Amino acid sequence: LEDSNLFDQIPHPDRNYSLAVTFQNLVGTDDEPRDYLRRGEEEVPPELAGRYDDADREMLGRRVGGLGANPEGVLAAIESSRARFRCQLCWRVEEAQALEAVGRLEEARAVWLSVGSEVETNFSVSLLERPRAWERVGHLSEELGETEPALRGYREFTALWGDADPELQPRVQAAQERIRALEGAGAVGG
Repeated sequence: LEDSNLFDQIPHPDRNYSLAVTFQNLVGTDDEPRDYLRRGEEEVPPELAGRYDDADREMLGRRVGGLGANPEGVLAAIESSRARFRCQLCWRVEEAQALEAVGRLEEARAVWLSVGSEVETNFSVSLLERPRAWERVGHLSEELGETEPALRGYREFTALWGDADPELQPRVQAAQERIRALEGAGAVGG
């Protein structure tokens, strides 16, 4: 995905424009997710168009420019997608991020908590999102002034990523520092 020439070498039926838009929203320039969204609309042959439901296309369109660009639109698209597919587990990470963006911190924390604690068969959620979910539970709980859930979130995060790659260790160290600070504050009465 980082190299569009490699993406172009993938046969049309196997190209995942949804993943390309999501990835480019995370690491690309502002124009790259829009480009993949446009290409998906133009290049997906009619016989494969059913793979991308209207709700999914709407979600991708709302996410172009990042979740912060239109968090209310993202939440509406999630609701539309869930109603159509009856999938309450779909788009949980996006939902949590959008809820945070609109300041609905308790709801966001509840969604992150579900991502962190529920059994997950999706490899990327288990490997990547579960640790981040616990990190967010810690952060949001701390913002909400709730020490015990914050400690749990940070502890779960450090347990999952304690031996993570060196580039991730600053986040682990920051969580460990928050644990020490919260434990110190708890001794005073927090």
